[in-house]
Amino acid sequence: MSDENNADDGAGRKLGWPFRVLAFLGYGLLILAVGGVIVRTIDPARGIDLGSAAYLTVVGLVMVLISGGHALAEFGLTSPIFGVTGKIRRAIREARDLTGELREVAALVGGEAIRQLVGGGRWGGDGSSSAEKYDRVERILAILTKLDVPATEIAEIRSSIRPFDIVDYVVVITTMAEARRTPESNEKWTEFFGAFKGIERPDAEALREFMMALGVHEDEMEEWLKDYAHYRRTGTHRRPDAFKSRDDVIDRYRAIRLAKAG
Repeated sequence: MSDENNADDGAGRKLGWPFRVLAFLGYGLLILAVGGVIVRTIDPARGIDLGSAAYLTVVGLVMVLISGGHALAEFGLTSPIFGVTGKIRRAIREARDLTGELREVAALVGGEAIRQLVGGGRWGGDGSSSAEKYDRVERILAILTKLDVPATEIAEIRSSIRPFDIVDYVVVITTMAEARRTPESNEKWTEFFGAFKGIERPDAEALREFMMALGVHEDEMEEWLKDYAHYRRTGTHRRPDAFKSRDDVIDRYRAIRLAKAG
């Protein structure tokens, strides 16, 4: 083996791959702890609890520190005042690079989890309410913030779910309209919404004009139209609690529609 893989610790003992393996396993436990917490945040029935995550984190840190401690001789702490040598500086740079890579992994995994959470289960559902999904998204974003993921990356994650939020706003507004409109408006309804393809949706002003033309515009709908316009303009929710609980509004107006049809 090369001298690089078998450095001497000053007492005749060779240092090399066992300590590298120990460091690798330690970092693996740290990644497992972070990943387990993220999974549990997304689905409380899976992942690992905070106590287990804390235990894995402590064990992982100890393993990393032990591997690093035994390799001090290789890093060159030989100065009378324990000056930091080039190898130590390189090790610090590598540690910082690894931390940055772990943040990138966390942002990638967290962002994909949020997109799956928000975009999935729209037909048939996964049993989660809009409020539960909203809380999970915010918890994941809070975790990424604590991991010092750059604000620009968190903003990109938020913008990636924007199309789904727009669809949700329009669903609330159209469900309100469905509870009040008459069958005579079917042709106009189909013509208006048929002009938008895929997940494309009309903006708030176009919706307001259409609802007024149908005679179904009312005060509560106007508040949601204002919410929708605000979101399209700023990317933030004007009434977060209302958006979070939108399933309740949808269910209430669907019940009105069913009662009217019955």
